[in-house]
Amino acid sequence: VTLSITTPEGATLTCTSNPLAASSGVASFAGCKIDKAGTYTLTAKDGSLTSATSSSLTITVGTAASLTLGASSTTPGAGEADNLTITALDAGGNVATTYSGVHELTFSGASAIGSNNPTVSNSSGTATNFGTKTAISFSSGVATVKETTKNGVLRLYKAESAKVVVSDGTINNGTGLSITVSTGTASTMAFVNCSVGAENCSGQPISVGNNSDMTFNMQTQDSFGNPSAPTSALSITFTNSDGTFSITAGEPAKITAPATTSGSVTLHHGVNGGTNTLTAKASGFANVTLTAKK
Repeated sequence: VTLSITTPEGATLTCTSNPLAASSGVASFAGCKIDKAGTYTLTAKDGSLTSATSSSLTITVGTAASLTLGASSTTPGAGEADNLTITALDAGGNVATTYSGVHELTFSGASAIGSNNPTVSNSSGTATNFGTKTAISFSSGVATVKETTKNGVLRLYKAESAKVVVSDGTINNGTGLSITVSTGTASTMAFVNCSVGAENCSGQPISVGNNSDMTFNMQTQDSFGNPSAPTSALSITFTNSDGTFSITAGEPAKITAPATTSGSVTLHHGVNGGTNTLTAKASGFANVTLTAKK
């Protein structure tokens, strides 16, 4: 005997055994499940025998067993608003319509850059950092961005490929939604790859010993600090505030599209001297400074 279901389409009937041999004129099916909510009839067939059809039965939606995450764009630019849609599903893949009201969700999987943390706006429209519980409003199992509240607006700032995971502490969206963030337009310059002190040239003033060299690179970045190539070749010149420091190689530095980092520049410290401010200048960009001392 073979047991099957009627509409709605897309639903699947599974039983421990199907078809099943009859015993003394009876086939007892066990462990039968229908994976989609809806109203169905069952039909039993066995060769040339007249088929039998059951009365209708209704399968209801189960409790939320997982979350899915979608975004208006999976290739946003750094810092751009990206509207999320979060859906709660039962074990059969039906929208869990009972998952309604405000739920505390935590987002993860994307990186910060500098002081710019990835955020999702809560049901009140307040941007909340990844890793922090975020109140998101659901209606019949689905959370969408609302024009009035900005419920679920994502902003990622670091140019990278991320897998964004959302969890309510019990259920989540598995391995995450793949999002690739692109860099913004080059708008600032920065000193990078300092051979003395921190690699990102932080912790200034940087100590350079007598008759010693420090090398560094110049880099163009977007407004969040992502490396970003200028639209055309960029020539950089330097000025020193202390004559005991000098550029001995690499002046003027050049950043040429599509490269984002210039060749190495060498700052030489002579004998004695005090604190030096090295200023980098380029047309179309604000001046940036690096401070070095004896």
